[in-house]
Amino acid sequence: MPGLATFSRHFEPIYGPSRWPGLLQALQAPTRHACLVNRNADPIDVGERLKPVEQRIVRIPWIRRCGAVLALAPAAQPEDKGVPKAAPGAKKKGKSAKAKLPWPFPALDLSNIKTHYLLDLASVLCVEALSVSPSDRVLDLCAAPGGKSLCILQALDPGRGGSLTANEPSKERRRRLTDVLASYSKTPKSLPPHVVVENVDATRPTIAAERFPDAFYSRVLVDAPCSSDRHILHAGGALLAHYAPSARARAAARRQLRLLLCALRACAVGGRVVYSTCALSPDENDAVVAAALARSPSAAVIATKSTVADVFGEDGFVVGEATELGWMVLPDNGVSGITSGGWGPLFFCVLEKVGIRDGYIEVIDEDGDEGVGVDDGGWDDDAVNG
Repeated sequence: MPGLATFSRHFEPIYGPSRWPGLLQALQAPTRHACLVNRNADPIDVGERLKPVEQRIVRIPWIRRCGAVLALAPAAQPEDKGVPKAAPGAKKKGKSAKAKLPWPFPALDLSNIKTHYLLDLASVLCVEALSVSPSDRVLDLCAAPGGKSLCILQALDPGRGGSLTANEPSKERRRRLTDVLASYSKTPKSLPPHVVVENVDATRPTIAAERFPDAFYSRVLVDAPCSSDRHILHAGGALLAHYAPSARARAAARRQLRLLLCALRACAVGGRVVYSTCALSPDENDAVVAAALARSPSAAVIATKSTVADVFGEDGFVVGEATELGWMVLPDNGVSGITSGGWGPLFFCVLEKVGIRDGYIEVIDEDGDEGVGVDDGGWDDDAVNG
């Protein structure tokens, strides 16, 4: 397979010849999901929906801000009686993420509120690193399809001033985002009053500055559009055959830098920014953070290899491994257990806004960046939630 060979030739030197075969195999395996319990749903209805797998459920103890997050022991996943099976003689369809899903699909409780949401545990960890408090004013700069925004909402208290601005410039993805945020809220036919959905192209500094004021948000998440390498690998076919990892990463990184600079500008002094991608390439991860820090002297990484335990406790982030400036969760991080194996890929870096200086960010020329408008493939990593 020429596409797979290109994929391996690019990433094997990055991860090393001894690690790469095992990592590639883990990347090719089905995506593993955790379960975010919707705290707005009726607990009895949630319990009934998850009853087929209740004997295999373990709550993740180190997720403290996003509510109840559950996982299944890996040994229980291949054959799970909670998965709906096709009727005898039914026509088999093509490959489907839902067909492999060990969790019961999200359903509605008696108030028409969705019971739970399925996503990668690494995505929850990324939001946990944002350390959202009930009264925070949060900006999710690249919010669709909505899984991380839901995690943020579970940590906010509108009665104490907590609010979320969820941004998505794509019309179709913004519609999906709005539907997700509404269907998991206490008012499933409309957005909660403390949630605003925006449609700003945050790679355009002038436009973004008008909609996202300077130093306004106490927490900002930048889950930037990226190369989506594992998605390319799973999709195969023409998408993998024409995959050009170096060019794709370079183009994505230009866009990602603009997004991160926007986030740093919009973050209040003393506030926190988390930058994340699901890319495998350091060009889209540590390199983007380093470029942003060079342009933004009023920002600092607060969870490096040497300080992560000080910031997040003795075990650090529990799942994954430290990189030069951040943290990386890869599906080969361990072979068994709840806290290792199958999650990711996801990179994230935790930054703090330490001050404001005149012209602290060097604005990139809006007309000169060919990386703006790079298509992220429209990948919906949370499509299993229906």
